[in-house]
Amino acid sequence: MSYPKSHTSHWHVVAPDEEVSSRNGSAVLHVASHLLRCHLSASGTGFVVSGVDRDFGLVPTLQILRRPSRRNADTFLSIGLSAAGLGKLNYRRVALPTDAETDSTAIVLHNLPWLVESFAKAHPSARVYLYLHNSVARRSPRWLIRRALRSARGVFFVSDFLRREFVERFGEVKGVTYDTIHHGVDVGAYFLADEPPEVDVVYVGRLIPEKGVHDLVSAVQSVDAIAAVRIVGGSTFYRGDPLSDYESSLRDMASAAPATIEFTGPVRPHEVPALMRSARVIAVPSRWAEPAGLVVLQALATGRRVVASRTGGIPELGGDLVEYFAPGDVDGLAKRLREALARDPLEDASHQVRNLRSWDQAYRDLLKCLAV
Repeated sequence: MSYPKSHTSHWHVVAPDEEVSSRNGSAVLHVASHLLRCHLSASGTGFVVSGVDRDFGLVPTLQILRRPSRRNADTFLSIGLSAAGLGKLNYRRVALPTDAETDSTAIVLHNLPWLVESFAKAHPSARVYLYLHNSVARRSPRWLIRRALRSARGVFFVSDFLRREFVERFGEVKGVTYDTIHHGVDVGAYFLADEPPEVDVVYVGRLIPEKGVHDLVSAVQSVDAIAAVRIVGGSTFYRGDPLSDYESSLRDMASAAPATIEFTGPVRPHEVPALMRSARVIAVPSRWAEPAGLVVLQALATGRRVVASRTGGIPELGGDLVEYFAPGDVDGLAKRLREALARDPLEDASHQVRNLRSWDQAYRDLLKCLAV
């Protein structure tokens, strides 16, 4: 994919306290990295700031992932955390390459509304934007978020659902733009034509109550066509961590099921595509209002059937390619699983993946928003 040549620099900043690293499946880091990759392909410059506080404690070192052709590709920055206010991060300006900041620099703060004002003051020549992936801002008082927004050029949302929720809670600030940038997906990383499935149903994600995994385990027990289920993920992102009470209860439920239910535990991101393709049907049984379940697009990109709860921003991503049921409706989920399993898992797979949105399209939408 070719892009209009860009002379801008994009800084994508990701919170250091979200345990984001190359070892886990953080959706925030995933989105930021794909958008930057597209930008570098357009001859732009920039980097992703990502924290690994699991390794470095309360004062994480942030690695700058810069264009390989530039010098000092492994430049390191640090962020100081402060206990001021409501436990928000306090940005401290640090040494940057001399050419890092210009009047065409766009700083995109991912899920960091508390840093908008600090970044705007520290980098007055740059344009600062807030990119929201979930309802993180709801943890803060209305006045604090509105004050922060006065320093922003715009706010980006991963779904119209999240945008509406945010505006209803905080209102709009004059002079600030509000835009939705839907996720893309790298179909080439997920789709492999004519690969036969190994199991009937696969779930990929965190093992927490909000994800509705217990509903899936209950539903498969009433579907005779299901012989094997694979549950991919854990209550944390890391192998070796102890099982949560919820995860233990899922395993107890599974042991009484007539179907064989396998728990893989946490896996590396590069293992996910093959595990998804191992299914005839991929289930996304979330109970909470997912702002934009990236896993839905990834599941669709495999060409497999996808069954998901109709909640939050999921229908915006899945459109008419997904079979929906009401969140928490075990009988409805079981019905959708029966219907999906009755069909050829590879039928219309090529048509399905052709209709998916790419990261190229997401990046072009970002450029349009930055140009306003």
